[in-house]
Amino acid sequence: MTTTKICTKCKKKKSVSEFYTSKQAKDGHKSWCKSCDIKCAAEWAKMNKDKRSKQRKIYSKTIKDYHKKYALRKYGISLAEFEEIEIKQNGACAICGKKEVHKNQWGNVRLSVDHCHISGKVRGLLCKNCNTGLGGFKDNIENLSKAISYLIRNKGD
Repeated sequence: MTTTKICTKCKKKKSVSEFYTSKQAKDGHKSWCKSCDIKCAAEWAKMNKDKRSKQRKIYSKTIKDYHKKYALRKYGISLAEFEEIEIKQNGACAICGKKEVHKNQWGNVRLSVDHCHISGKVRGLLCKNCNTGLGGFKDNIENLSKAISYLIRNKGD
């Protein structure tokens, strides 16, 4: 497996980590490096403000349903089950209780589906921070307990 690739846009030899992945490409990476890809997308957006505005409106309307459909496929739950969990949690994170506040260019990012990595069972919906935190501990209760003890011992009194 090669570790470098030449960008067809800037013609520079770069590490493959500097290229987005692509299922369509034979080598598994896009032909343009990430920086060229980002520059090109920014230029297109600047030159096509009307099209970009329409895309954002369409995307913002469909992202909620897309997120639910993605959860349905990935975690094997129905749309009704997703919405039931969302209602039970009042649209807030199951851990911290906050509504999702992370934003991207289209607006609020939806709560993430949390699941047991061993059984695959859906446990609830979490905000980005809580989901990332649990993911970092890989559902290891012992390490989570140690982290809590650490925080208690080292609180800023």
